[in-house]
Amino acid sequence: MMRKVLHLVFAVALFTAGAASESRSSDLLRAASDGWYSWQIEGAVDLEIHARIESGRPQEFYLPNLQCNRRNVPASTDLGTLTPAESIAWLQRFISPRTQVSTEVMAAIAAHPGKEAVRVLQDVVRTDSDWDNRREAVFWLAQSDDASAYAFLDALLSERD
Repeated sequence: MMRKVLHLVFAVALFTAGAASESRSSDLLRAASDGWYSWQIEGAVDLEIHARIESGRPQEFYLPNLQCNRRNVPASTDLGTLTPAESIAWLQRFISPRTQVSTEVMAAIAAHPGKEAVRVLQDVVRTDSDWDNRREAVFWLAQSDDASAYAFLDALLSERD
């Protein structure tokens, strides 16, 4: 009996930890209303992401230091600094199914430092059912400075039928 109770307590603890972790990334923007939200990426001095949210979904992105086609940074609710993993976990949910912001989402992911961004884009190339998403992911991998992105692309180009 005591063993069953311990297993139950352990299971509840694991579930609670998992739920807390999932809610942090799934509710990353904690958007109480529609509008622009922004966050900075830990370890990336020049990476600030602005997202226009409507009904809990991103409709537009702006990365001031990477996009020169907009003169004014939108007035945004600042959400502070997030780890690359937290930001990427939230963003990748909006790659598929393909929408008008799928390309912007992949561009924002590609701008993140570290291997996680490369891994997510590689997964899109390997598993996404949408050809346009796969093509865009290849493009953003080619923009990467990460050696593993180049090795992945080289392997793709070297495959023979």
